[in-house]
Amino acid sequence: MAKKEKRIKPITGIPILGIDEDGNLNIDINAAKKAYNKQNKGTVQIKGFKKRTIDRYKKIYHQFEILKKKYSSKTKTELYELLATKDYDGKTYSRNTIRNIIEDKKYNLNP
Repeated sequence: MAKKEKRIKPITGIPILGIDEDGNLNIDINAAKKAYNKQNKGTVQIKGFKKRTIDRYKKIYHQFEILKKKYSSKTKTELYELLATKDYDGKTYSRNTIRNIIEDKKYNLNP
C-alpha cells in the first residue's frame, strides 16, 4: 500500500518553512533551493567607512590637536564648537558628530 503524503501548510512570511498535519515543522527543499539560487553571489558588501570619510575624520582629529595646543584654556566642548564651524572636503559636521569622531577614535579605522 502506498503511504499517504502529509500535506504541508506554509508559514506566512516564511515560504521555506511549513507545518504538516501532525504539527511538526518541515522545510520545503524546493523553496529553499530557489531562495539560495536567487542570492547574488558576485557582489561583496563593504562594511565600514570609505577611505575618503576616514581621511576627513583624520583632518578633524589633526585640527582638534592643533586647536588644543593653540587654545589650551578652552574646554573640549568649546573646541568641538570651533571645529563644527569649518568645512571638511565640502562637508560640515555638527558638534555632536565631531565629539563622536574624536572620542570614539573613528580616525584610526582602516577602509
